[in-house]
Amino acid sequence: MRIFAISDFHGRTDLLPDLKNAVQEEDPDVIVFTGDIVKGHARGDEWLKAKSEGRKPRKTERIRKEEKEDKKFYNEFFSAIRKTGVPLVLIPGNMDSPKKRFDKEQDYGTSVHRERTKEGNLTFSGFGGQIGEKREDYFILQRPPHEVTVKKAKVLLFHQPPIGKVDLDDGEHKGHKKINSMIDDVDAMMVFCGHAHHAQGAQMIDKSLVINPGALKYKNYVLIDDKELEPEFKKL
Repeated sequence: MRIFAISDFHGRTDLLPDLKNAVQEEDPDVIVFTGDIVKGHARGDEWLKAKSEGRKPRKTERIRKEEKEDKKFYNEFFSAIRKTGVPLVLIPGNMDSPKKRFDKEQDYGTSVHRERTKEGNLTFSGFGGQIGEKREDYFILQRPPHEVTVKKAKVLLFHQPPIGKVDLDDGEHKGHKKINSMIDDVDAMMVFCGHAHHAQGAQMIDKSLVINPGALKYKNYVLIDDKELEPEFKKL
């Protein structure tokens, strides 16, 4: 199977025509997306500010305005992928939180957040968002590490990467050791991740090939065949 993998769209609707053209030219069997459809700037800024001030985040007027923009991003992203006719397997990113909103806006593809699905000869499972010490809130999708589970599958999807090469973004590690642990436990053939926008690349963790396609907002994607397992990093 040929897999067309992308991550971290962050509202770049101007790239959707190029994305559709690339999918048509590459003719994949499935598209994999590892989260962050919206920008989430206002929510992210408020969450970080609240954390530094030791308080709960507030739903500001700036965030309310951003919500309206988010609906447009969800609609245009899913509409563009649907028009390619290629099956979509995905998970939410941390900026796509809360999950109930993501579930409401998703109108194409199959989310494998804590679930499993099959496309062709491959089974997919995954965990979206960002792992933290608190339960999910409006601003960042989080779950305590001891509650994180994924189903046995040949292909795993994570938004947050494992600690290693594919999480090193401008000198900062953005991964979580729990992702490494889940990769070890499931022993999948391939793992796709995102979140670290500039950490495009691949590495082996245990017996799994882990791939960060790089941020789609920077025109990055990766193409890989499950037989050869040689990722091709490309630009729109």
